Amino acid sequence: NQTNRTKKVQDIQTSTPPQPHKINLKKTRLSYFLAQIGHESGGFRYSLELASGEAYNNRKDLGNIYPGDGPRFKGRGWIQLTGRTNYSNAGKQLEVDLVSNPELARDPRYNSAIACWFWNSRNLNFHSDRKDFEKVTRLINGGLNGWQDRLNHLQRIEAIFQTMAFPDT
Repeated sequence: NQTNRTKKVQDIQTSTPPQPHKINLKKTRLSYFLAQIGHESGGFRYSLELASGEAYNNRKDLGNIYPGDGPRFKGRGWIQLTGRTNYSNAGKQLEVDLVSNPELARDPRYNSAIACWFWNSRNLNFHSDRKDFEKVTRLINGGLNGWQDRLNHLQRIEAIFQTMAFPDT
């Protein structure tokens, strides 16, 4: 009923979301994660993809099956969550309706949780533990777009981590 739905939205807007997704930190995992989201977000400057999203229209692999789905479900958040299917799946896990409210993917209350959900949904800890940065990039980006920038982020992060007592076990 409408009253229950309104209450649920109000609860979401005024509370911290559940945080069921963690990366289970190791130095390599965190380095790879930060390098990837550092690139995807333009150095944490952007939580909305700069492109219009028109290129994602009719991308059935992203679940974009309705007219206008490309721009509606273009990249948002630190990981640049893209596509109706990803918005739907992330929303289900975080108990927030991202399909009806795609802008919530940019909200600081959900942004990090979505990035962690995406990371875990692609089993990226496994590939990070194998030190396969290329595979991690392909699973996030679908290709190697921004490869050099991602490597630059990784090199800076690894240099910082070398100065810290941070286990990689």
